[in-house]
Amino acid sequence: MDFSLPYPSTASPAAGPLAWLAVVLVQLRTQRGQGAVRTVLGPLTSPVKAALFAAVWVGLRRILPRSKPGMQITNVEGMMARNELYPPRCGHRQANNVINCYLWFDRCPTVPEITSMFSTIVRAHRRWRSVPIAGGWREVDVPLEDHVRVREAASEQEAVATLDRELPEGEWPMDRPLWSVEVMRVPPPGRSVVVVRVHHTMGDGVGLFQNLAEVATDLHGELLQLPGGSLPKKKGGLVAGVLWYADAARSILRILLSSKVPFETDLPMLCPDRRTLTKPRPRKTLFFPTLDLAYVKRVKDAAGCTVNDAIFTVWAGAVRRYCEARGSDFSKPVTLRALLSVALPRLFEADHDPQDKLLNSFYFVSVPFDASSPDVLARLKGNKSNLDVVKKTTLALAAKFLANHVGNYLPLAVQQETMADLVGRHSVVFSNLPGPKTEFKLFGQQVRAIQGVFYNIVPQFIGLSVGNRIFMNFTADPNVVDGLGEEFVNCFTAELEEMGRAVGVEGSCLWTE
Repeated sequence: MDFSLPYPSTASPAAGPLAWLAVVLVQLRTQRGQGAVRTVLGPLTSPVKAALFAAVWVGLRRILPRSKPGMQITNVEGMMARNELYPPRCGHRQANNVINCYLWFDRCPTVPEITSMFSTIVRAHRRWRSVPIAGGWREVDVPLEDHVRVREAASEQEAVATLDRELPEGEWPMDRPLWSVEVMRVPPPGRSVVVVRVHHTMGDGVGLFQNLAEVATDLHGELLQLPGGSLPKKKGGLVAGVLWYADAARSILRILLSSKVPFETDLPMLCPDRRTLTKPRPRKTLFFPTLDLAYVKRVKDAAGCTVNDAIFTVWAGAVRRYCEARGSDFSKPVTLRALLSVALPRLFEADHDPQDKLLNSFYFVSVPFDASSPDVLARLKGNKSNLDVVKKTTLALAAKFLANHVGNYLPLAVQQETMADLVGRHSVVFSNLPGPKTEFKLFGQQVRAIQGVFYNIVPQFIGLSVGNRIFMNFTADPNVVDGLGEEFVNCFTAELEEMGRAVGVEGSCLWTE
């Protein structure tokens, strides 16, 4: 079909830009040919084209996450610090904003070993020695010993149970840096457990893990190398710039609507009061058996997908198995969604303060689960398609823009209700992060296992790969997910191994020494 959009002769780009842009966007919705866009932009003079190029570049730089001089605090960070993310009726507590990094060791680290390591981190990063205040951060004294607590436990199981019971309830004073280290010393041959706890206001899980990596080494004593993130790249040229902005506009609309879409299907695994979130729910963490990353990679290679695609699909299948065992019918379409936590790369100017590079650069994107397709490969195809939307569009960038450049202009009550509406329409917050490609050491000894736990207001899944292993956990209300233990683990591993057999991969998905 021939496509042309000559600019009306009675107007000019300077006289009616909004009307002209509206027509262009409508046409772009149905016709995306680059030749057509060149026709649209034909009436513009070279200076105007140059201005549009500059606008695309400036807009991209404004949207990309970057810390500003002067220890700024973003709108979302400020709300987390004041515990104001959700309406008061939700009973959201400080502990719901704390990232917990569980570490297992053969020998319990000593307090001097711990404070020595953290003194390096505190000297290197201002937020580790600061408290959040209105509009920024204030540096304070940091007596390191006050941030470390050591207790005894008879066994690893007792240590983990104690931590899982107490950590969702704990509160910190706001006049000292918002981090601590919990140590549960277990006599040999049991493994001791150390939990590094950091308030989300200081930074996200990726940034905090990067800080830990600065004082960690691989098993040969070399500094750790962590994989970097990526984002949808804006290709050069005016045409690509216009299409990029069109996609950003569509992404913003999609994000705005994600808090108003219909609720999910009522299933046994979903909280019954999720539509209103009128009271705080207890939390318990299920630590999965360690998965064999090599097995998962063989599956993803045979299936032609990514590790994230596979794990995301297996989760949907595990939920289906769990709910079918309790009488749910998946013969009809079921609505099920995740809030995908997407981490964006950190960008800094060449002269940026090297001690001010810890920040929050994660944003939520709504992604539907395909749990209704009749077989695992059909579900994989559907879920891969759903995740491709996040990988190939500007959804994460748009979420960042709305959270920190639009949300702060809204009344607090509106922001809180929007967050409650958003999370109430999603059964789980889903985070699957790539860690170091090799095993690593902290406090001079090998970390035997690692888990990232977050006691969210809604159920939370976190996966982290290290070397050839995948560590996973699921935190939820044990009164709702009554099979939060071996039963749900079996649902997950059975689904993963069924996917493996479907693509010709045999064996167990569990990692062994």
